Amino acid sequence: MTLQVQWSTFQYYPTFSDVTCTELVNWMEATSAEIQYNKEWIYHREHRTVALSGVTIRNQLFTLLDVNEDICELAIRSMRTVMTDCMANQNSAVPERHFLSPEFSKFVFHGESPKSSPLLQLLFGGPFISYDISHCKMFVCVAELKGSWCCYVWDLDKTRLTIFYPSAGTSDDETVKNRHLHSVFHLHPALMCCLNRYCRIKTGDLFCWHIVLYRNEVATTSRYGSGLWALYFACGFDGDKISTPLNEISMKKFRDKILYGILSLPNNEGTLPSIIFQSS
Repeated sequence: MTLQVQWSTFQYYPTFSDVTCTELVNWMEATSAEIQYNKEWIYHREHRTVALSGVTIRNQLFTLLDVNEDICELAIRSMRTVMTDCMANQNSAVPERHFLSPEFSKFVFHGESPKSSPLLQLLFGGPFISYDISHCKMFVCVAELKGSWCCYVWDLDKTRLTIFYPSAGTSDDETVKNRHLHSVFHLHPALMCCLNRYCRIKTGDLFCWHIVLYRNEVATTSRYGSGLWALYFACGFDGDKISTPLNEISMKKFRDKILYGILSLPNNEGTLPSIIFQSS
């Protein structure tokens, strides 16, 4: 079972209200009162605290149609939450995949050593992860590379690394792969080191892995930014393909789910918008 199926079958309601995703999005599109947006909607603690105002969320998701590092981080947390809830509903103890925080790639790109990092210990076994990562077969990482977002997916069973780069444009596959080799040469050994050190997973060196590029022309020309497309791929990729169509309509629905998901995060200490309280 892929996460794409989990997203489509799990009814993602906040624990504090019965507001639907459609109602929330309609409210966002119809409400312009700044007093609603100036509040800090999200204050969420994990390996780091993310605080976002309604203004930032509205501007990113409804004006710029793209996401910054903080919304990417929250989206990954919400995907993990959905996956964990689906596991509970289906009496499954272990998920197929683990979503890595964007902090992982940021840490690696800064040249830090993964061998003794308190941050990486949290990312691979912190108290906010409710399952044993050592049983996961797929590891998903969204990363910002020179101003554009991309997604890397490691499939341990197939020893295959899939790269999704929404900003590939008309470049041929080899050109795009070469553009990512520097990042891969850093990310891959860092991930393998962490899996060995923190999760007791033995893996092969990069030369044993097959690197493939997943292309989509819609993502290249879309009005939605690379961050949303990278998250879309992270959520819907089953190891071989994305079963849902990659088009503007499906992306809008996904953008709406991201909004709903980050506002639905458990243990959010922010002040949520009035529609959520009005519907309680």
